[in-house]
Amino acid sequence: MTGLLGRGLRFVISGGVAALTTLLVLYVLHGHLGVPYLIGSVLGFIAGVCVNFTLQKWFVFQSGAGARMHTQAASFLGVNLVTLALNTLLLYILVDFLHIYYLLAQVMVQAVIAGASFVVYGLIFRPRENPQERA
Repeated sequence: MTGLLGRGLRFVISGGVAALTTLLVLYVLHGHLGVPYLIGSVLGFIAGVCVNFTLQKWFVFQSGAGARMHTQAASFLGVNLVTLALNTLLLYILVDFLHIYYLLAQVMVQAVIAGASFVVYGLIFRPRENPQERA
């Protein structure tokens, strides 16, 4: 499937895989190993970001390899540092103040962040314009 609809579907699939990675790490660390939920969430987020970058670059936006990978990775990391801070803050509020179960709260936070991410990731992984094509 090509075009915006296909890209949107691939984004949902890859985001789902990354979200499940985050949730699985959080669940194992907090639910089974007793690691505090915020630390488990941060470590899960990091694992999810690694999975997400790989899938966004090659599966969703089909950006391919090349010289731009370092720039894309740096931009992706910058965006995700902001979303990590937002994720941690919102998770803390939902769990500690609103008393929502930590896994449900994480799903809720990920849903809020996902919408904006599609637009931002599209800018990061957009194909480079070929100056010869404009002529």
